[in-house]
Parts: sequence; C-alpha cells; structure tokens
Amino acid sequence: MNKTPLFALLALLAFGLLTYLYFTPSYQGAFLAQYELSRGEYKEAERLAQESLGLDPYNRLAMSVLKEAKKEREWQGLLREAKERKGEIEHSLGIKLSLEQKRRLEWLVKMTLEQFASMGSGAPSSLELKEERERLESWYKRLDRELKAL
Repeated sequence: MNKTPLFALLALLAFGLLTYLYFTPSYQGAFLAQYELSRGEYKEAERLAQESLGLDPYNRLAMSVLKEAKKEREWQGLLREAKERKGEIEHSLGIKLSLEQKRRLEWLVKMTLEQFASMGSGAPSSLELKEERERLESWYKRLDRELKAL
C-alpha cells in the first residue's frame, strides 16, 4: 500500500491549519504578544493578549501569554518596591538606630522576605528578573541576620 497520498494529505492539512492560525487576527495578535513578552515589554504583551482574547476567548496562546505577562509585571512591581525599601534601609543604617527604628527596619525586612516567599511558586521567567530577585533576596536575608544579631 502506498502511503505517499496519505502523507501528502496530512502535510496539506497541517499546512492549512498553520496558515489559518497565522492569518487569523486573534492568533496574529497572540503571536505579536508573545514576541513583546520575549522582548520584556510586559505591559504591551498583556494589552495585545487581552485584545486577542477579545477576538477569540478560546485562544490558548493568548491566555498563556496574558498569564505570564501579568506574573512578570507583578514581579517587576515587587522588585521595584524592594529596591526602594533597600535604599530607605541603607539610608537608615548610616545613622545610630533607636529601638523603634530597629523594629521598623526588622518589620520592613520581614515584610519584603514574606512577599518574596509568597511569589516563590511563580518565579520570574526572565533571566534579568531572576538575577535581580536572587540578589535582593540574599541582601534582605543577610540584613535580617544582622538585625537579629544586634
């Protein structure tokens, strides 16, 4: 039995499906959103994925891009806040601390470490955000040990 016609038919169907997906506006938007996500443009990726889902609510690619973009934006926000707190803490460490100031610093450190732990299940996928998270988390853990030793 000759399998060439069957193979040609399956190849033609696969090509037709891929062509359909590529030229469907919903999937075009999802592919563009995925590209923006890979570039680190999370807000734009989220917007494009949302538009794609508006066109086709069952677009799995758009759903996954939207979910990942939201998670990455959460990480960006958390890391931005942690950096701001780090600057505030470093400024406070330059002066002699009262008991109240020490407790406030301990609270800030504890709160930040708890936020890192609560987001731990969905670690950032971008290498840049991962490295920044590890650097900040180790700094906060070291500071926590130092504050407990005081």
